[in-house]
Amino acid sequence: MNTWRRENMADLTKAFDFAHPDYSIPSMPNASYPSTDSKGNWNGYSVCEQKYKTTRPPPPDGLQKESDALKTEQGFKKMRGNPTEGRYLTFEMNGFALANSGDHLKAIKASTSYNDKAQRFVLHQSGAQFSISSAVDNSTISGTDLKKAGGSAATYTITDMGNGSGYTI
Repeated sequence: MNTWRRENMADLTKAFDFAHPDYSIPSMPNASYPSTDSKGNWNGYSVCEQKYKTTRPPPPDGLQKESDALKTEQGFKKMRGNPTEGRYLTFEMNGFALANSGDHLKAIKASTSYNDKAQRFVLHQSGAQFSISSAVDNSTISGTDLKKAGGSAATYTITDMGNGSGYTI
C-alpha cells in the first residue's frame, strides 16, 4: 500500500491486534479443481454460460416498495481505524458518554444500546481535523460548550492509537 493511500485512506493494519496475535491455523474447505476441456485448458467461463442461461438477472423494477428500499438496520459497531465523517459516533470512556445537555456538554452513563440521541455526534472533516456536531440539534462542540448552527466550531485532531486501544482527541 503506498504512503499517500495509507495517510489519506484507512490504515487497515490498525484493525489487527499485533500485541495478541492468533497463531491458530484456520480450517480451509476443499476446493474442486477448475473445469477444463479435453486439452487441459480451463473452460469455466463457457461452462458457466452454458449452465446458467441468464448471466445478468433482470433488475427488480417495480417489485420493491419504498419502505423496503429505504430500510436501514438499527445497531452499532465499535469504530476501528481512522475516523471518517458522516456517521453517528458516541464518545465513551469508563462507562460514561459525552452528551448534549442543551448549551453544554456533560458526561452521563453510557447507553448500552447506543440509542440515546443526546449521546450521538457526527464528525465533519476539514483537512486532517474534524469539527463535531450533535445529532440532537446540529450544534457544534467548542471546548465544553455547544455552539448553535452557524457559530464558530472548534476543530479537533482524532488519532487512532491502534490495536483497539481507542483514540486521542
